[in-house]
Amino acid sequence: MSSAIHDTPRLVDCYQIVLQPKCGEQLLPPYILPCVPAFSASLFSCSHTTVLAFIFEEALGREMEISNNDKATKSHVWPLSFLAATIYSWFMRRFIPTVKFTFYYLFTTERSNDSHRVRLFRFGIPIVMKTTPRTVSTEADALRFLNATCSGLPIPRLLDSFVIGETTYTIMTKLPGHNLLDRSLPSDQLEEVATEVLDFLHRLWQIEQPDNCKGQVMRSASGHGLPNPMTLHSNLSNTFPSTLHCYALMNFKDLDHFVADTAPSILERLANDQVCWVHTDLRLQNILVQDGRLSGIVDWEDSGWLPRHWQLHMFRNVYMHGVTFEWWNLWKRERMRFDEVVEAVYELSTGLITYPL
Repeated sequence: MSSAIHDTPRLVDCYQIVLQPKCGEQLLPPYILPCVPAFSASLFSCSHTTVLAFIFEEALGREMEISNNDKATKSHVWPLSFLAATIYSWFMRRFIPTVKFTFYYLFTTERSNDSHRVRLFRFGIPIVMKTTPRTVSTEADALRFLNATCSGLPIPRLLDSFVIGETTYTIMTKLPGHNLLDRSLPSDQLEEVATEVLDFLHRLWQIEQPDNCKGQVMRSASGHGLPNPMTLHSNLSNTFPSTLHCYALMNFKDLDHFVADTAPSILERLANDQVCWVHTDLRLQNILVQDGRLSGIVDWEDSGWLPRHWQLHMFRNVYMHGVTFEWWNLWKRERMRFDEVVEAVYELSTGLITYPL
């Protein structure tokens, strides 16, 4: 059994984030948070490098306090500190993921409908634990990237993540509201939510693709591929250097044959469509609403860098689970149409894609 730990905020910081609402009301007395034992903060810290630095810093400080005449005592400080740091590092890597899992499991409970492998924290604490049966291209990777690059988006905030074996466990904030699939809205409110979703997408598209992967598609935040639609998402696809490379494979051709068999005007529009961050499962069950307004978008584990027009395939496939006729019809109205460039590429893509994305 292998295990790994990813860098995320300390749990003690998460207490301050989750248990202190924006209105300024503090659910825990101010004298409680500073009393969290230092060991607990270290135990649930997702990176043990800070603790190692502390050990060496303490060793250095003690060495400075030792008299220069006390050579024998001084010579024993660094070997002991190095041994302590080595043992601590081994302990953190070997046991902490299991300790974390036990802690989180005991403090969470299963949802009645656990289709997304999500466990809710007890006592009404607005945190959830989600399980992903892979170690790359995970929800933790996506949220870590999105939280860092566009902090104002109404999406979960990553609190912790760890890996045990081939499974990733993601601890994140629970967003308020209910999903649109379980509880629909009147037509006028549903249209207003759709408008807010469109505004959300425009904000998402403002995120620039890093220079080290410019133009690449089917790429997750971890740098790996996304679930492959050609195998019904049963495995991860490779990343592609460009949109044209991706379409060539989906048509079971190499790039040269695909280019030779496709009209130049189609190739040009496909190649020029912006590569942006796309939520590949943006359906009603992942759109949260509170008081008739959009309160959040969830389930980011399969999101990544894709051509922008692929987002329309999530809205305009009425046969897909999570897309009702009313929702599908909304996204065909003039008010809810994307810009002309994206709409044109989408229309062209429907003749090139022969299976659901």
